[in-house]
Amino acid sequence: MTALMKQHKQEVAALEASFEAEEARHTAEINKKLDESHMENVQQAHRALLEKVSSKRKSLSPPFCLL
Repeated sequence: MTALMKQHKQEVAALEASFEAEEARHTAEINKKLDESHMENVQQAHRALLEKVSSKRKSLSPPFCLL
C-alpha cells in the first residue's frame, strides 16, 4: 500500500468520523426541539384542563362545591 493510499484512507476515516459527529449533534438538537415542543403541548393541555375545572367549579352552587 502506498503512502498516498494510506493518507487517503485516513482522510476518509476522518471525514466519516466528522460526519457521524455532526449527525449526532443534529439528532440531539432535533430531539431537544421535539422535547420542548412536547412540553409546551403538555403545558397547554394542563392549562386548558385547569380552566375547564375552574369554570365548572364556579358554576356549582356553594353546598355542592367540593373544591
